[in-house]
Amino acid sequence: MTQYARSVQRRWSRLVCGVALVALVACGGDTAPATTVTRASIAPSSVPTIVPTIAATALPPAPTPPSAATPPSAVLPTPSRPAVSPTRNTATRATVGDGALRVLTGHTDRAYGVAFSPDSKTVASVGFDKSVRLWDVATGRERLNLVGHTDRTTVVVFSSDGLSLATGSFDQTVKLWDVATGTLLQTFTGHTNWVFALAFSPDGKTLASGGFDATLRLWDVGSGAALATLAGHTGTIFAVAYSPDGKMLASGSLDTTARLWDIASGTTVRAFVGHQSRVYSVAFTPDGLSLVTGGFDGTVRLWRVATATETRTFVGHADSVTAVAVSPDGRSIAAGGFDNTTILWETATGRPLATLQGHTDRVMGIAFSRDGRLLATTGFDRTVRLWQVPG
Repeated sequence: MTQYARSVQRRWSRLVCGVALVALVACGGDTAPATTVTRASIAPSSVPTIVPTIAATALPPAPTPPSAATPPSAVLPTPSRPAVSPTRNTATRATVGDGALRVLTGHTDRAYGVAFSPDSKTVASVGFDKSVRLWDVATGRERLNLVGHTDRTTVVVFSSDGLSLATGSFDQTVKLWDVATGTLLQTFTGHTNWVFALAFSPDGKTLASGGFDATLRLWDVGSGAALATLAGHTGTIFAVAYSPDGKMLASGSLDTTARLWDIASGTTVRAFVGHQSRVYSVAFTPDGLSLVTGGFDGTVRLWRVATATETRTFVGHADSVTAVAVSPDGRSIAAGGFDNTTILWETATGRPLATLQGHTDRVMGIAFSRDGRLLATTGFDRTVRLWQVPG
């Protein structure tokens, strides 16, 4: 190479480096394109002392249902997860890497809600393929595929006797099915937007639902009649649970709060304030004295129901928490989230017990079997996974 050629080469290299440096500064030091996590909205268990009622906040105008062409991210933008400050438990926890007992495949789109039948012999799952699938726990085989919803299904719950199950959907309806035959028994209409949350009362006579229209609705299971509409949340309701005695309801919302409702009066009894982003999941402990919440701030929180006081914060997920469940004996809490993992904690101490790894996309649903030996999870990877509960 001639001296002139080498000189030209050096000048060209300096020019390229200069352009690259300008680009780097312009991108704020990060030349990689920003990643947008698309988040589709999802659908649809007593307290000895009652404090003065907290007046329910008036609802804003009901949100307009998005058109089919509207991307989910335009409806529920992925929030930035703020830093959390609670003390982290540094105890070592076992990691179960893809150690699921069974991986149930059949959903043709993202799997969302999951539930165990009371006898623990059947698992029900729903997903964005509009299906409701019943699986045999012992064999892992799909027993029934219930067809009837006209849009994505997001939540499924069994009645306490196990004879029926209810599902909620983006089609704005709640449907009641016969478990043995798969027959559609009832369709509940009244929500003005997507249904995300469902819960049967302990006696199985009432069904509670919540959704994008920011209301909780109570339905008579036998007749299908609407019993009440509870208003107070100022954003989408993602979760609902009955207290063990059936007198109270807990709900979680986009407005960053969980609320406790007195069913007889239809009023808010307490608000649980502490999450820094939407509350996506709620569950009572078996004794009804505590409430567990999971949020998009990446935390799981334990609250004293009688005072709405936060008693413990469980920190461990690297991203949003989408589902929580309490073991039947109340000794452990399981939570799943956007980091594709499920973490189990000891309720009394906050000690992490295990991390279950295997899903290759977000964990969206979680449920314990009645005997507490198994855990079922669903994920955006279109699978249902059954796990042996450690310990």
